[in-house]
Amino acid sequence: MKIKLHLLILIFVMVISSSCGGNKKLDEDVKSSTKDQDSLQELSLTPENNEDTMPNKSNLDLLQGKWKRDDESNSQLIIEKDHWVVLDNNGNKLDDDTFIISDNCVLDYPKGDPDPDRYISLKNEEMCYYIDSITDTTLLIVYVGTNNFFSFKRVNL
Repeated sequence: MKIKLHLLILIFVMVISSSCGGNKKLDEDVKSSTKDQDSLQELSLTPENNEDTMPNKSNLDLLQGKWKRDDESNSQLIIEKDHWVVLDNNGNKLDDDTFIISDNCVLDYPKGDPDPDRYISLKNEEMCYYIDSITDTTLLIVYVGTNNFFSFKRVNL
């Protein structure tokens, strides 16, 4: 009976000591994982690391120029300073307006969280677009009223 008790105590001590050693291993794994996450954050694609995005250019600067829709409509968007012109595939004007870029829609749209220089509000048409992504060659905007996406490629003049 004493041998069984000593054996149980010995097993209990071994289990406790091995679990304590396991906690040290767990602590080492957590520290290692934290280091790995820090390294990944340093390598993440920020605008400064993404070669297509020009970090020193504002969204207004990147918008300037002529853009062609990626869909079958082949409509074009021409932006010069704060002037917004949309042409159909025959060159007829569909829209001609001025706009402002701000942190939120300036119209009576539901206000979301502000997002610096991501909202294009047309002054006369009372329309608002969100700049989902923009690079030197591509533009993806969302019409805030319906959440429709419009994808464009830059056209060289």
